[in-house]
Amino acid sequence: MQFSEIEGWTAVNLISWLDGKLGTLDLSQPVLRDWLRRVNKVPAFDSEEEFLCAQVTDQLPDVEFWIRNVERRSDSFSLPTTLGRFYPDFVALLRDGTRLVVEYKGQHLLNNPDTKEKQDIGELWAKESNGVFVMPSIPSGTRERKNCIEQAIMGAIANV
Repeated sequence: MQFSEIEGWTAVNLISWLDGKLGTLDLSQPVLRDWLRRVNKVPAFDSEEEFLCAQVTDQLPDVEFWIRNVERRSDSFSLPTTLGRFYPDFVALLRDGTRLVVEYKGQHLLNNPDTKEKQDIGELWAKESNGVFVMPSIPSGTRERKNCIEQAIMGAIANV
């Protein structure tokens, strides 16, 4: 999915789109009951920090629902980069209709040119689509890791 295709989407059409792409969702299945607002099955996380991002996103009252964005699938949300496509970790719809895109990055990657490009592309997407892009990271030695991610995501949402 191109970011321009998400313009004007509501909860109803995103669920319809997901339904068409992922089949009928059975909300009685345990894999879906474990989360409050997730609407697709979640593949393995790349890291514990990515799992914390999912937990935070799922528990935010402003989130209507979210999906775990799977890399390199034709039905996944992606943004263009100089080397191909960038598939952020999570895409969410906020209760006010705003789209939230979350990409976790470890501290060791923050000065990487690839990370900088993804940050710039995400911010451009957010500006052009009136969405929210956030790239949370946990500083080394931080004890309140989940709280750090929550503050980053909530701060980004508050700035819209």
